[in-house]
Amino acid sequence: MSVLTAPRTALLFPGKGAYLPGALQKLHDDHESVAEQLDTIDRVAAQYGVAPVSPLLTDSDSPPLGVLLADDPDRLQVAIFAASLVVATLAVEELGLSDVVLVGHSVGEITALTAAGAYSVADGTRVLCERDKAMSAFDVPAGGLLAVGLSVERAHRLVTGAGLVDIDVAAVNGPRQTVLSGPDASLEQLVAITGELGVPRKRLESPHPYHHRFLEPVARHLEQALADVPVRPMRFPVHSTVHHRWYTDGDDVTALMCAHLTHPVGFLRAVRELQAAGTDFFVEAGARSALTGLARAAVAQIQTVAPLESTVSGEELRGMLRVVTALPASAAPRVVRPRGSAEPASDASPGPSPVAPAPKAAPVAATTKAPEPAPVAVDERKDREPVRATTTDVGTGPSSQAPGTLPAHGQLLADLRTLYAEALEYPEELLDAEADLEGDLGVDSIRQTEVLAQAMEQYGLGNLPDTLRITQYTTLSEVAALLESQAGTGAAA
Repeated sequence: MSVLTAPRTALLFPGKGAYLPGALQKLHDDHESVAEQLDTIDRVAAQYGVAPVSPLLTDSDSPPLGVLLADDPDRLQVAIFAASLVVATLAVEELGLSDVVLVGHSVGEITALTAAGAYSVADGTRVLCERDKAMSAFDVPAGGLLAVGLSVERAHRLVTGAGLVDIDVAAVNGPRQTVLSGPDASLEQLVAITGELGVPRKRLESPHPYHHRFLEPVARHLEQALADVPVRPMRFPVHSTVHHRWYTDGDDVTALMCAHLTHPVGFLRAVRELQAAGTDFFVEAGARSALTGLARAAVAQIQTVAPLESTVSGEELRGMLRVVTALPASAAPRVVRPRGSAEPASDASPGPSPVAPAPKAAPVAATTKAPEPAPVAVDERKDREPVRATTTDVGTGPSSQAPGTLPAHGQLLADLRTLYAEALEYPEELLDAEADLEGDLGVDSIRQTEVLAQAMEQYGLGNLPDTLRITQYTTLSEVAALLESQAGTGAAA
């Protein structure tokens, strides 16, 4: 597919952790196509010994994220794939969302390619299951992932200075948000070093050191295992966070996709390049809101929506997309294809072709130098009922309230750090004054509002102003400034 102009809306496909029990319950009841997709996914996954994921996504009493991570990670990964694919398919084929680019994070690139039409639903499921099968077929060194609150440049310097030659960068998620991959012993050294330096860090729940050179044999094996999987012309453009370009019709799509096992994810770069080229709306095609939070941390001048922060009906999904992307209000389903795209392809597979070095007409502008920073994004909201949508609209500031008594600014920040850590059940070391509570730490807006109200009450500042928009106060520094303005102290930040 050739892309001549920047799509207006990006659909973001998450990788790990994007799971909510019963997330598709209402959509399953409202749209027959949901059941059809889930049936196809369950049928193919069963061939690989994976239990059906339909119950996980249609029953709110299904096992939570932590249980599946520990006991059934392959089933969890298929469920994440299924939820994202359902949302994307409904959005573009039934609700009329058009002018879109699909962007996958890590294993989410498989889902993005499937939603774009490169793989059928059945073949996309097979690709995912073959990936998990390949991981278990090799003796991969024990290891995992560590998120650190540093820019990628500073993370590189830290790793090099520590002499940890077996650590690779797995993902660059934000201006001060890098994920490192490697063997357990080296990661534990990094945990100790970052602790001594006061750097926010979090060991992620991952069974393997993904995006690491260790997985090169796995990637080669997977490419061979998928040699007979048909690849069809894409109906929607896909921008790769691994290869930093658009997929084109001349690509060996499967070979490029397999590289995600060993290459780092450049999510920060992708969001900034797309926004610079004119993509202003970012929609989470999956459960929760990890990627839209990261996108806002990367670029402030965008709007985002995360429909599956709780269960939604088909009409509620339409309403959310209409608010953010000006989706037509008509209820008539329609299939939308991007500019110049072909009719849906048959199941015939075109012969493999060499990997193209770059698209002929890439719409993205050169990335400007990233401003420094904001820390570790780790979605810890495993079992908490989340909210549905968040935008970065700027509203009016809070109105003046009766003054209270506040400590000096430094002490206020320390008090807030303790208060928020206790309320959110987070380690205090993650609550840097400039950490974005949602973008970096995965705290949804409802919880932010609750804890801010608690802080207002603690300092005798009354209720939250009716005009307050929580998206304006998402760091402890911003919360402190708000409290000071409410108290009329005029303290300097």
